[in-house]
Amino acid sequence: PKLTTPVFFRHLGTMAESIEFELGQDGPANARLQLVAQGEERSATTVDAAPASWAPRRFAQARGFVRRGGQPLAGVTGGSLTFSNSLERIRTIRDDGKIDAADPTLATASGTLALRFDGATLMGEASDGDPVALEYGLTMPEGYALRFELPRVFLPRSKYAISGPGGVEARYEWRAAFDEAEGTMLRARLLNDVASYA
Repeated sequence: PKLTTPVFFRHLGTMAESIEFELGQDGPANARLQLVAQGEERSATTVDAAPASWAPRRFAQARGFVRRGGQPLAGVTGGSLTFSNSLERIRTIRDDGKIDAADPTLATASGTLALRFDGATLMGEASDGDPVALEYGLTMPEGYALRFELPRVFLPRSKYAISGPGGVEARYEWRAAFDEAEGTMLRARLLNDVASYA
């Protein structure tokens, strides 16, 4: 706080609406969170003047993977995954300018896959309309891993980009659905050295 009069903003009643991340070749892996708060309040003091510090460990995009049916998917050059709770803002007439609530509606999971087109990979499933099981993940040399499992994913017909000499890239914009057998649409698994978060 280098201002003459420090100002701190507190966002109360905050809920997570969506999380999005991309897989590529370079740099650390980053996730983008979209949050919805009931309201904002200004304060002249901070909530915690001496927060605990910690040394973060970052996943690298170069150690990412995409699997189909448990097997590594070949030729993947990029991808993205977005999960959203599709929050509905309940905007009622109030004298404090806040919303009443943010209610989850229809959860969605969608993303993209870009891969070198070989005439066979994912093409049959996209044409037939049959769902596939996809898994996006990131690993560390120590064996730590973060995996996002989607047991029922539908692929549209691919879009092909031919821009000149070289290989052809196929791009799939997929969408996940609830799987009755697994009882979920998306499952996240984190493997690290923390015994419990209780």
